Amino acid sequence: MTGGETFAANFTFSQSGLVVGGTAAINQLLPTSPIEGAVDQAGRIVMLIENDCEAWFGTFEVSPGNDAMEGLLQVDRSLCAVGVSDAGTLSLSR
Repeated sequence: MTGGETFAANFTFSQSGLVVGGTAAINQLLPTSPIEGAVDQAGRIVMLIENDCEAWFGTFEVSPGNDAMEGLLQVDRSLCAVGVSDAGTLSLSR
């Protein structure tokens, strides 16, 4: 996400109908935080992760086998005293 760096991540999802929840953590960037989300009409996951003054959000394409997802992850830090908003590609696989 930042300067072309790659970070290890751990996302755990649960789904009930179209509602998605769970937890997310990205080493060095995001401590374990709750996920709120939904599956849209195109089958993509739309999610929001709030941690202190940061909001992490995006829409992610899910692979046909449901074993990977990818999309633009944006980080809004406009409510933080310091920090710059950022964006990058999130790719997850299991």
